[in-house]
Amino acid sequence: MSTIDLKSGYHQVKVHEADQDKTAFIHKYLRMPFGLRNAPATFQRLIDKFRAGLKNVFALSYLDYIIILSETFDQHINDLQIVFERLSLFKLHAKREKCHFACDRVKYLCYWITANGIEVDQEKVAAIQKIPVPTNVKEVQSFLQTCSWFRRYVPNFANIARPLSNLTKKNVQWIWCPEQQEAFKNSSKSLITPPVLKQADGSKPFRSRTDASSYALGAALTQGEGPEEHVIEYASRLLIPAERNYSTTEREALAVVWALEKFRGYVENQEIMIASDHQPLKWLMSIKSPSGRLARWALQIQSFNPKIEYTPGKANDLADILSRPTNLNEDVPCDIFAISADFPVRKSKDIRQEQLKDEEVKKINDCFENSSKDGKFANWTSRGYLMNQGVLYRYSPEVETEEAQLVVPFQERESVTTVP
Repeated sequence: MSTIDLKSGYHQVKVHEADQDKTAFIHKYLRMPFGLRNAPATFQRLIDKFRAGLKNVFALSYLDYIIILSETFDQHINDLQIVFERLSLFKLHAKREKCHFACDRVKYLCYWITANGIEVDQEKVAAIQKIPVPTNVKEVQSFLQTCSWFRRYVPNFANIARPLSNLTKKNVQWIWCPEQQEAFKNSSKSLITPPVLKQADGSKPFRSRTDASSYALGAALTQGEGPEEHVIEYASRLLIPAERNYSTTEREALAVVWALEKFRGYVENQEIMIASDHQPLKWLMSIKSPSGRLARWALQIQSFNPKIEYTPGKANDLADILSRPTNLNEDVPCDIFAISADFPVRKSKDIRQEQLKDEEVKKINDCFENSSKDGKFANWTSRGYLMNQGVLYRYSPEVETEEAQLVVPFQERESVTTVP
Protein backbone atom coordinates (compact mmCIF):
# COMPACT_ATOMS: atom_id res chain seq x y z
CA MET A 1 0.00 0.00 0.00
CA SER A 2 1.03 3.57 -0.67
CA THR A 3 -0.50 6.92 0.27
CA ILE A 4 0.03 10.17 -1.62
CA ASP A 5 -0.76 13.58 -0.12
CA LEU A 6 -1.08 16.29 -2.76
CA LYS A 7 0.77 19.53 -2.12
CA SER A 8 -1.17 22.72 -1.34
CA GLY A 9 -4.50 21.01 -2.10
CA TYR A 10 -6.97 23.46 -3.61
CA HIS A 11 -4.23 25.88 -4.68
CA GLN A 12 -3.36 23.52 -7.55
CA VAL A 13 -6.65 24.44 -9.22
CA LYS A 14 -6.65 27.64 -11.28
CA VAL A 15 -9.62 29.99 -10.86
CA HIS A 16 -11.33 30.94 -14.13
CA GLU A 17 -10.28 34.45 -15.09
CA ALA A 18 -13.88 35.67 -15.20
CA ASP A 19 -14.44 34.49 -11.62
CA GLN A 20 -11.25 35.78 -9.99
CA ASP A 21 -12.82 39.09 -8.95
CA LYS A 22 -15.48 37.15 -6.98
CA THR A 23 -12.77 35.87 -4.62
CA ALA A 24 -11.38 39.34 -3.87
CA PHE A 25 -11.27 40.83 -0.37
CA ILE A 26 -7.92 42.59 -0.08
CA HIS A 27 -6.63 40.90 -3.23
CA LYS A 28 -8.10 38.44 -5.70
CA TYR A 29 -7.10 34.78 -5.93
CA LEU A 30 -5.63 33.29 -9.08
CA ARG A 31 -5.77 29.82 -7.52
CA MET A 32 -8.72 28.28 -5.72
CA PRO A 33 -8.50 29.26 -2.02
CA PHE A 34 -9.60 27.31 0.99
CA GLY A 35 -12.96 28.40 2.38
CA LEU A 36 -15.01 28.73 -0.79
CA ARG A 37 -18.29 26.86 -0.42
CA ASN A 38 -17.88 24.90 -3.65
CA ALA A 39 -14.11 24.35 -3.31
CA PRO A 40 -14.29 20.80 -1.84
CA ALA A 41 -16.76 19.63 -4.50
CA THR A 42 -14.70 21.22 -7.29
CA PHE A 43 -11.47 19.63 -6.10
CA GLN A 44 -13.08 16.22 -5.54
CA ARG A 45 -14.50 16.36 -9.08
CA LEU A 46 -10.97 16.92 -10.40
CA ILE A 47 -9.64 13.98 -8.39
CA ASP A 48 -12.48 11.74 -9.57
CA LYS A 49 -11.55 12.56 -13.18
CA PHE A 50 -7.91 11.80 -12.35
CA ARG A 51 -8.84 8.44 -10.84
CA ALA A 52 -11.20 7.51 -13.68
CA GLY A 53 -8.22 7.08 -16.01
CA LEU A 54 -6.41 4.62 -13.73
CA LYS A 55 -7.26 1.38 -15.53
CA ASN A 56 -6.61 -1.83 -13.56
CA VAL A 57 -5.25 0.17 -10.61
CA PHE A 58 -7.06 -0.09 -7.29
CA ALA A 59 -6.86 3.49 -6.00
CA LEU A 60 -9.12 5.41 -3.66
CA SER A 61 -9.13 9.14 -3.05
CA TYR A 62 -10.64 11.67 -0.68
CA LEU A 63 -9.89 15.23 -1.79
CA ASP A 64 -6.07 15.53 -1.81
CA TYR A 65 -5.38 12.18 -0.14
CA ILE A 66 -4.86 9.13 -2.40
CA ILE A 67 -4.24 5.50 -1.44
CA ILE A 68 -3.06 2.76 -3.83
CA LEU A 69 -3.45 -0.93 -2.94
CA SER A 70 -1.95 -3.92 -4.81
CA GLU A 71 -1.82 -7.68 -4.28
CA THR A 72 1.94 -8.07 -4.93
CA PHE A 73 5.03 -5.88 -4.68
CA ASP A 74 5.81 -6.06 -8.42
CA GLN A 75 2.25 -5.12 -9.29
CA HIS A 76 2.41 -2.27 -6.79
CA ILE A 77 5.51 -0.80 -8.43
CA ASN A 78 3.75 -0.93 -11.81
CA ASP A 79 0.61 0.69 -10.30
CA LEU A 80 2.67 3.52 -8.80
CA GLN A 81 4.27 4.18 -12.21
CA ILE A 82 0.81 4.54 -13.77
CA VAL A 83 -0.33 6.86 -10.95
CA PHE A 84 2.76 9.08 -11.29
CA GLU A 85 2.21 9.41 -15.04
CA ARG A 86 -1.40 10.36 -14.41
CA LEU A 87 -0.37 12.96 -11.82
CA SER A 88 2.07 14.46 -14.33
CA LEU A 89 -0.68 14.62 -16.96
CA PHE A 90 -2.98 16.53 -14.58
CA LYS A 91 -0.05 18.70 -13.36
CA LEU A 92 -0.71 17.70 -9.76
CA HIS A 93 2.18 17.78 -7.25
CA ALA A 94 2.63 15.66 -4.13
CA LYS A 95 4.24 16.55 -0.81
CA ARG A 96 7.05 14.02 -0.43
CA GLU A 97 7.38 14.09 3.36
CA LYS A 98 3.70 13.20 3.75
CA CYS A 99 3.76 10.33 1.24
CA HIS A 100 4.37 6.70 2.21
CA PHE A 101 5.28 4.04 -0.35
CA ALA A 102 5.16 0.23 -0.39
CA CYS A 103 3.99 -0.25 3.20
CA ASP A 104 2.12 -3.17 4.77
CA ARG A 105 0.46 -0.78 7.24
CA VAL A 106 -0.66 2.78 6.47
CA LYS A 107 -2.75 5.45 8.18
CA TYR A 108 -5.52 6.74 5.93
CA LEU A 109 -8.35 9.09 6.98
CA CYS A 110 -7.62 8.50 10.68
CA TYR A 111 -7.63 4.68 10.39
CA TRP A 112 -4.82 2.18 10.23
CA ILE A 113 -5.24 -0.10 7.20
CA THR A 114 -3.41 -3.41 7.57
CA ALA A 115 -3.38 -6.82 5.94
CA ASN A 116 -5.85 -7.95 8.62
CA GLY A 117 -8.32 -5.14 7.98
CA ILE A 118 -9.06 -1.73 9.49
CA GLU A 119 -7.73 -0.99 12.98
CA VAL A 120 -8.77 1.84 15.28
CA ASP A 121 -6.38 4.78 15.58
CA GLN A 122 -5.38 4.84 19.25
CA GLU A 123 -5.21 8.64 19.23
CA LYS A 124 -8.97 8.67 18.66
CA VAL A 125 -9.80 6.74 21.81
CA ALA A 126 -7.08 8.21 24.05
CA ALA A 127 -9.68 10.26 25.92
CA ILE A 128 -11.51 7.11 27.06
CA GLN A 129 -8.30 5.23 27.79
CA LYS A 130 -7.17 8.04 30.10
CA ILE A 131 -10.29 7.96 32.32
CA PRO A 132 -8.76 7.43 35.78
CA VAL A 133 -9.72 4.74 38.26
CA PRO A 134 -12.79 5.87 40.27
CA THR A 135 -12.14 6.87 43.88
CA ASN A 136 -15.72 7.16 45.18
CA VAL A 137 -19.28 6.04 44.48
CA LYS A 138 -20.19 9.13 42.44
CA GLU A 139 -17.31 8.57 40.04
CA VAL A 140 -18.27 4.89 39.65
CA GLN A 141 -21.86 5.90 38.85
CA SER A 142 -20.66 8.41 36.23
CA PHE A 143 -18.42 5.81 34.59
CA LEU A 144 -21.16 3.15 34.55
CA GLN A 145 -23.63 5.57 32.98
CA THR A 146 -21.24 6.07 30.06
CA CYS A 147 -20.70 2.32 29.67
CA SER A 148 -24.45 1.69 29.84
CA TRP A 149 -24.95 4.06 26.92
CA PHE A 150 -23.31 1.37 24.74
CA ARG A 151 -24.51 -1.77 26.54
CA ARG A 152 -26.30 -2.95 23.37
CA TYR A 153 -22.85 -3.40 21.79
CA VAL A 154 -21.15 -5.01 24.79
CA PRO A 155 -21.74 -8.78 25.28
CA ASN A 156 -22.51 -9.74 28.89
CA PHE A 157 -22.30 -6.13 30.01
CA ALA A 158 -24.24 -6.73 33.24
CA ASN A 159 -21.83 -9.47 34.28
CA ILE A 160 -18.72 -7.47 33.32
CA ALA A 161 -19.83 -4.42 35.31
CA ARG A 162 -21.32 -6.26 38.30
CA PRO A 163 -18.39 -5.61 40.70
CA LEU A 164 -18.70 -1.89 39.95
CA SER A 165 -22.51 -1.88 40.12
CA ASN A 166 -22.39 -3.47 43.56
CA LEU A 167 -20.42 -0.48 44.86
CA THR A 168 -23.33 1.84 44.02
CA LYS A 169 -25.85 -0.01 46.19
CA LYS A 170 -27.00 1.38 49.53
CA ASN A 171 -25.26 0.30 52.73
CA VAL A 172 -22.31 -1.17 50.79
CA GLN A 173 -18.87 -0.34 52.12
CA TRP A 174 -16.48 1.24 49.61
CA ILE A 175 -13.72 -1.19 48.70
CA TRP A 176 -11.55 -1.32 45.60
CA CYS A 177 -10.06 -4.78 45.06
CA PRO A 178 -8.57 -6.60 42.05
CA GLU A 179 -12.11 -7.68 41.13
CA GLN A 180 -13.26 -4.05 40.76
CA GLN A 181 -10.04 -3.12 38.95
CA GLU A 182 -10.57 -5.93 36.42
CA ALA A 183 -14.19 -4.87 35.88
CA PHE A 184 -13.09 -1.26 35.31
CA LYS A 185 -10.41 -2.38 32.85
CA ASN A 186 -12.79 -4.62 30.87
CA SER A 187 -15.52 -1.98 30.79
CA SER A 188 -13.07 0.64 29.48
CA LYS A 189 -11.86 -1.77 26.83
CA SER A 190 -15.44 -2.40 25.69
CA LEU A 191 -15.80 1.32 24.94
CA ILE A 192 -12.84 1.52 22.56
CA THR A 193 -13.17 -1.69 20.54
CA PRO A 194 -15.53 -2.46 17.66
CA PRO A 195 -18.47 -2.71 17.27
CA VAL A 196 -18.79 0.29 19.63
CA LEU A 197 -16.30 2.37 17.65
CA LYS A 198 -17.18 2.03 13.98
CA GLN A 199 -15.97 3.43 10.69
CA ALA A 200 -17.76 6.58 9.53
CA ASP A 201 -20.42 6.24 6.84
CA GLY A 202 -20.42 9.34 4.62
CA SER A 203 -23.97 8.63 3.44
CA LYS A 204 -25.42 9.04 6.95
CA PRO A 205 -25.80 12.20 9.08
CA PHE A 206 -23.47 12.83 12.03
CA ARG A 207 -24.23 13.87 15.60
CA SER A 208 -21.74 15.74 17.77
CA ARG A 209 -22.40 15.30 21.49
CA THR A 210 -20.65 18.05 23.47
CA ASP A 211 -20.42 19.18 27.06
CA ALA A 212 -18.30 21.63 29.07
CA SER A 213 -17.43 21.60 32.75
CA SER A 214 -15.63 24.29 34.73
CA TYR A 215 -12.24 22.88 33.71
CA ALA A 216 -12.59 20.67 30.60
CA LEU A 217 -14.39 20.07 27.30
CA GLY A 218 -15.75 16.74 26.10
CA ALA A 219 -17.13 15.59 22.75
CA ALA A 220 -18.11 12.44 20.91
CA LEU A 221 -18.91 12.12 17.21
CA THR A 222 -21.64 9.55 16.55
CA GLN A 223 -23.84 8.17 13.80
CA GLY A 224 -27.15 6.32 13.93
CA GLU A 225 -30.42 6.94 15.73
CA GLY A 226 -31.72 5.65 19.06
CA PRO A 227 -30.37 2.23 20.04
CA GLU A 228 -28.37 2.05 16.79
CA GLU A 229 -26.27 5.12 17.64
CA HIS A 230 -22.55 4.33 17.76
CA VAL A 231 -19.34 6.31 18.27
CA ILE A 232 -16.95 7.35 15.50
CA GLU A 233 -14.46 9.28 17.65
CA TYR A 234 -14.01 10.54 21.22
CA ALA A 235 -12.29 13.80 22.19
CA SER A 236 -11.64 15.85 25.32
CA ARG A 237 -9.27 18.57 26.50
CA LEU A 238 -8.64 20.83 29.50
CA LEU A 239 -9.55 24.50 29.51
CA ILE A 240 -6.74 27.03 29.69
CA PRO A 241 -6.91 29.49 32.64
CA ALA A 242 -8.54 32.24 30.54
CA GLU A 243 -11.22 29.85 29.26
CA ARG A 244 -12.07 28.74 32.80
CA ASN A 245 -13.24 32.32 33.43
CA TYR A 246 -15.84 32.04 30.65
CA SER A 247 -19.53 31.96 31.53
CA THR A 248 -21.45 28.69 31.23
CA THR A 249 -22.89 29.72 27.87
CA GLU A 250 -19.46 30.64 26.53
CA ARG A 251 -17.91 27.35 27.66
CA GLU A 252 -20.72 25.36 26.03
CA ALA A 253 -20.34 27.36 22.81
CA LEU A 254 -16.57 26.82 22.92
CA ALA A 255 -17.15 23.06 23.25
CA VAL A 256 -19.31 23.07 20.12
CA VAL A 257 -16.82 25.15 18.07
CA TRP A 258 -13.87 23.06 19.23
CA ALA A 259 -15.66 19.77 18.50
CA LEU A 260 -16.65 20.87 14.99
CA GLU A 261 -13.04 21.82 14.23
CA LYS A 262 -11.81 18.57 15.77
CA PHE A 263 -14.20 16.52 13.63
CA ARG A 264 -14.00 18.75 10.54
CA GLY A 265 -12.61 15.91 8.40
CA TYR A 266 -15.82 13.98 8.99
CA VAL A 267 -18.53 16.65 9.14
CA GLU A 268 -17.50 19.31 6.62
CA ASN A 269 -20.23 19.58 3.97
CA GLN A 270 -22.16 16.83 5.79
CA GLU A 271 -25.43 16.90 7.69
CA ILE A 272 -24.52 17.42 11.37
CA MET A 273 -26.66 17.55 14.51
CA ILE A 274 -25.15 19.15 17.64
CA ALA A 275 -26.45 17.62 20.86
CA SER A 276 -25.76 19.78 23.93
CA ASP A 277 -27.21 19.92 27.43
CA HIS A 278 -27.14 23.73 27.42
CA GLN A 279 -30.32 25.17 25.91
CA PRO A 280 -29.09 28.78 25.37
CA LEU A 281 -27.00 27.49 22.45
CA LYS A 282 -30.25 27.24 20.47
CA TRP A 283 -30.93 30.85 21.38
CA LEU A 284 -27.38 31.85 20.36
CA MET A 285 -27.98 30.60 16.83
CA SER A 286 -31.28 32.48 16.53
CA ILE A 287 -30.40 35.98 17.83
CA LYS A 288 -29.92 38.66 15.18
CA SER A 289 -27.01 40.62 16.67
CA PRO A 290 -24.66 38.58 18.88
CA SER A 291 -21.50 40.34 20.05
CA GLY A 292 -17.94 39.55 21.09
CA ARG A 293 -16.62 36.02 21.02
CA LEU A 294 -20.16 34.60 20.91
CA ALA A 295 -20.65 36.36 17.56
CA ARG A 296 -17.40 34.90 16.19
CA TRP A 297 -18.31 31.44 17.40
CA ALA A 298 -21.84 31.70 15.99
CA LEU A 299 -20.33 32.43 12.55
CA GLN A 300 -17.95 29.47 12.88
CA ILE A 301 -20.79 27.15 13.85
CA GLN A 302 -23.02 28.38 11.00
CA SER A 303 -20.31 27.59 8.44
CA PHE A 304 -21.04 23.90 9.09
CA ASN A 305 -24.80 24.42 8.60
CA PRO A 306 -25.66 22.41 11.74
CA LYS A 307 -28.86 21.75 13.64
CA ILE A 308 -28.75 22.13 17.42
CA GLU A 309 -30.83 19.90 19.67
CA TYR A 310 -31.14 20.25 23.45
CA THR A 311 -30.17 17.04 25.25
CA PRO A 312 -30.77 16.97 29.04
CA GLY A 313 -27.66 16.25 31.10
CA LYS A 314 -28.88 12.79 32.09
CA ALA A 315 -29.07 11.82 28.41
CA ASN A 316 -25.65 13.30 27.59
CA ASP A 317 -23.47 11.12 29.84
CA LEU A 318 -21.04 10.31 27.04
CA ALA A 319 -19.82 13.89 26.52
CA ASP A 320 -20.37 14.70 30.20
CA ILE A 321 -17.80 12.23 31.53
CA LEU A 322 -15.23 13.33 28.91
CA SER A 323 -15.58 16.94 30.09
CA ARG A 324 -15.13 16.04 33.76
CA PRO A 325 -11.92 14.05 34.27
CA THR A 326 -11.65 13.42 38.00
CA ASN A 327 -7.96 12.73 38.51
CA LEU A 328 -5.46 13.74 35.88
CA ASN A 329 -2.34 12.53 37.72
CA GLU A 330 -0.45 15.58 36.51
CA ASP A 331 1.56 18.16 38.38
CA VAL A 332 -0.79 21.06 37.73
CA PRO A 333 -2.32 23.76 39.94
CA CYS A 334 -5.01 22.36 42.21
CA ASP A 335 -7.62 24.83 40.92
CA ILE A 336 -7.93 22.73 37.76
CA PHE A 337 -10.03 20.20 39.66
CA ALA A 338 -13.70 20.51 40.55
CA ILE A 339 -15.24 19.80 43.94
CA SER A 340 -18.78 18.98 44.98
CA ALA A 341 -20.36 20.95 47.79
CA ASP A 342 -23.91 21.18 49.12
CA PHE A 343 -25.36 24.63 49.69
CA PRO A 344 -28.78 25.48 51.15
CA VAL A 345 -30.88 26.24 48.07
CA ARG A 346 -34.52 25.93 47.12
CA LYS A 347 -35.50 22.79 45.30
CA SER A 348 -36.46 23.03 41.63
CA LYS A 349 -39.85 21.56 42.51
CA ASP A 350 -40.61 24.39 44.96
CA ILE A 351 -39.49 27.09 42.49
CA ARG A 352 -41.62 25.53 39.76
CA GLN A 353 -44.70 25.52 42.01
CA GLU A 354 -44.26 29.24 42.72
CA GLN A 355 -43.80 30.01 39.02
CA LEU A 356 -47.03 28.19 38.15
CA LYS A 357 -48.95 30.46 40.54
CA ASP A 358 -48.14 33.40 38.23
CA GLU A 359 -50.59 33.22 35.29
CA GLU A 360 -48.27 35.01 32.86
CA VAL A 361 -45.32 32.75 33.70
CA LYS A 362 -47.59 29.70 33.57
CA LYS A 363 -48.53 30.52 29.96
CA ILE A 364 -44.85 30.40 28.94
CA ASN A 365 -44.31 27.25 30.99
CA ASP A 366 -47.23 25.46 29.34
CA CYS A 367 -45.95 26.48 25.91
CA PHE A 368 -42.55 24.86 26.59
CA GLU A 369 -44.16 21.66 27.87
CA ASN A 370 -46.57 21.42 24.92
CA SER A 371 -45.29 18.71 22.59
CA SER A 372 -46.61 20.51 19.48
CA LYS A 373 -43.97 23.31 19.74
CA ASP A 374 -46.04 25.84 17.75
CA GLY A 375 -45.24 29.41 16.72
CA LYS A 376 -45.60 30.66 20.30
CA PHE A 377 -42.75 28.38 21.36
CA ALA A 378 -40.47 29.88 18.68
CA ASN A 379 -41.46 33.35 19.89
CA TRP A 380 -40.53 32.63 23.50
CA THR A 381 -37.21 30.95 22.61
CA SER A 382 -36.27 33.87 20.33
CA ARG A 383 -36.78 36.15 23.34
CA GLY A 384 -34.28 34.09 25.35
CA TYR A 385 -36.61 31.90 27.45
CA LEU A 386 -35.58 28.34 28.24
CA MET A 387 -36.60 25.58 30.62
CA ASN A 388 -34.37 23.41 32.77
CA GLN A 389 -35.76 20.74 35.13
CA GLY A 390 -39.22 22.25 34.82
CA VAL A 391 -38.03 25.72 35.91
CA LEU A 392 -38.25 28.73 33.58
CA TYR A 393 -35.18 30.91 32.93
CA ARG A 394 -34.40 33.74 30.55
CA TYR A 395 -31.18 34.61 28.77
CA SER A 396 -31.31 38.40 28.51
CA PRO A 397 -28.96 40.62 26.45
CA GLU A 398 -29.93 43.53 28.70
CA VAL A 399 -27.81 42.31 31.62
CA GLU A 400 -24.03 42.07 31.85
CA THR A 401 -23.86 38.38 32.78
CA GLU A 402 -23.98 35.70 30.10
CA GLU A 403 -25.86 33.33 32.45
CA ALA A 404 -29.56 32.57 32.07
CA GLN A 405 -31.58 34.34 34.77
CA LEU A 406 -34.35 32.76 36.85
CA VAL A 407 -37.82 34.06 35.96
CA VAL A 408 -39.19 35.38 39.27
CA PRO A 409 -42.99 35.01 39.62
CA PHE A 410 -45.02 38.15 40.35
CA GLN A 411 -45.89 37.22 43.95
CA GLU A 412 -42.20 36.87 44.91
CA ARG A 413 -40.73 39.94 43.22
CA GLU A 414 -41.20 42.19 46.23
CA SER A 415 -39.39 39.81 48.57
CA VAL A 416 -36.56 39.39 46.04
CA THR A 417 -35.97 43.14 45.69
CA THR A 418 -36.28 43.86 49.43
CA VAL A 419 -32.94 44.72 51.04
CA PRO A 420 -32.62 42.91 54.42
